[in-house]
Amino acid sequence: MQFTFNGIRKKYITVLSHLQRPVLPSISYTTTERVEAGERVTGMKMDSMILDVPVVIYHRDKTMQELKLELSSWLYSEDEQKLVFSDTPSQFYLARFLSVELEEYEHFSKGIIQFLCPTPYQYAGEIVVPITEEQRDIQVVGQVPVFWTLHARIETRTSQFEIRNQHGEKLILQHQFLENDVIEIDASKRAIYLNRDARMSLLSFESRWFPLRPGVNILSVSAPSTITYQNIYF
Repeated sequence: MQFTFNGIRKKYITVLSHLQRPVLPSISYTTTERVEAGERVTGMKMDSMILDVPVVIYHRDKTMQELKLELSSWLYSEDEQKLVFSDTPSQFYLARFLSVELEEYEHFSKGIIQFLCPTPYQYAGEIVVPITEEQRDIQVVGQVPVFWTLHARIETRTSQFEIRNQHGEKLILQHQFLENDVIEIDASKRAIYLNRDARMSLLSFESRWFPLRPGVNILSVSAPSTITYQNIYF
C-alpha cells in the first residue's frame, strides 16, 4: 500500500499492513452534575485524530540524507492537505504532518509518519446534481450532514429565487433578477453571490440555512440549478 499527500505520492515509501484507522473518532462530552446521582450530558463533539502511518523507505539511487531533505519539503504544509491511501482511493482525510520517527538501517529506513486530522472525517469526491423546478431526490450516503453549493442561471425576469427541502427549510432571495443573472450560494460559508458579487442583502428574513442530511433529501428550486456536495464518513 502507498499514500498520497499534498497531491504527491512517493513510490519509494511503502505503508505496512498494520496501518490502523479508527472505526470512530473519540468523542468528548460536556456534562453537568445531577442532583440525584451522576451527570447529565449537555453537549458532545468529535475530537481531532492522529493517524500513525507505519512505513518502510527504500530508494536504490539516493542516500537517506537526500531523502530526508526531499521528505521535509514534501510533508511540511501550513494548512490541511488531502491524505489518500491507495486501498481507498475515492476517500481522503484532510491532514497536517505532525512528526516522523525513523530507524535507519544500511539500505532502508523503517518507522512512523504521524498526521494530525483536525476534522476527523473521511471525505469523498464532489457530487454535482442538476435540479429543475420540479422536486429532485438527492441521496446522501455519508454519515454526516453536509453543506452544499448552488449555481443557478435565471432564464426569465423574476423577483424571487427559492430553494427548499421536504422539511420546510428554505432560502429565499428577493431581487429584480434579469435574464442570465447568475446566482451562487455557498451554504458552508453562508454566502450569496449575484453575478460574482457578494449580495447577502438578497436573503429574506424568513430564510433558514440547512444542510443535506444523510438519507434522502427532496429539494425544489424556482430556476434550473446545480447542487454540489461531498459525502463525509466517520
